[in-house]
Amino acid sequence: MLAKDDVDAYVDHLAAHDLESGTEGDLPSGPYSANEPEDKADVRSKALRRWATPLDALGWRRAWGLWEGGRVVGSVHLAGADLRAAMHRVDCGIGIERPHRGHGHGRRLMHAAIDWARNQPSIDWIDLGVFEGNDIASALYESLGFERLGRTPDRFRVDGLAITDIQMALHVAG
Repeated sequence: MLAKDDVDAYVDHLAAHDLESGTEGDLPSGPYSANEPEDKADVRSKALRRWATPLDALGWRRAWGLWEGGRVVGSVHLAGADLRAAMHRVDCGIGIERPHRGHGHGRRLMHAAIDWARNQPSIDWIDLGVFEGNDIASALYESLGFERLGRTPDRFRVDGLAITDIQMALHVAG
């Protein structure tokens, strides 16, 4: 799990991953335009605030990193709900920089987050969205036990591309 001393490496990774988004035939990595990069200082302060938020409060986040040569080159996060009635569910997001894909790192990162969530009595479900057409990620999530819940056509529009989002969930409560 990443700690506050890791935040700069984490923010640098997010920026590098965002630069790859939607290039070289890849789908965008998230519902964000490449033309509107997030301010690193804002991302840093938001990460520190959310990492320090206790699990029984709204809006917490925890992240795990894949390190290589002193750099974070991949990450997964779990994010707590913004509504009290949904605090038993967490949202998951993952990103691995292109040169580090296809080596099983995504599976290892996901296992770290899933195993941690299973040990938290307040967490029953992990939810995620995967863009239709991202067959490698979909296959990974299904192999980990995530089930498809639904499909939202034209859920996002990123740089002129209409993206269908597939919602998936994994029950982690004992």
